[in-house]
Amino acid sequence: MKYSSILIFFLSVGFLSTAQEITMFPGYLDYEYYQDDHHITKRQLLEIMSQDEVLFADWKRSRTFSAIGISSGIGALGLLIVGINTEYERNSDQLQQSNGLLVGALALSFTSGVFTYLDLNLKKKTILRYNSKFDVSQSPSSSVNLKGKIDGNGVGLSLQF
Repeated sequence: MKYSSILIFFLSVGFLSTAQEITMFPGYLDYEYYQDDHHITKRQLLEIMSQDEVLFADWKRSRTFSAIGISSGIGALGLLIVGINTEYERNSDQLQQSNGLLVGALALSFTSGVFTYLDLNLKKKTILRYNSKFDVSQSPSSSVNLKGKIDGNGVGLSLQF
């Protein structure tokens, strides 16, 4: 009887402490998002982030950075292809043009890298800020702390309200 009440207490504490934290893992082409152990889509993540205005604004800014990074990467690839194509044509006039295209491709590649880094960094910070809401409990029933005590008399647990 004594052990069953302790077991019931610990099980009830386990059910009351359910967090809805979000984690982000790199996927094949994009990131995969999980809420606890359930896979969620980007649309569901956007709905979750839209509940808080600050998080939603940061998430939208992250999406803008992502779009700029992807588009500048595609532009860099296009300039690189055109620059290499004109490099094979041996006119001196077009040789100067191909050098400019290759420098432009290099600059757009750098821009793409910077905006991709900013996108990833802002996504991580936004998810961490969302998860930090669950670190400090806001309900009055969760102001109970369980503390263990070990001394010469044995092992004990105490509840602090």
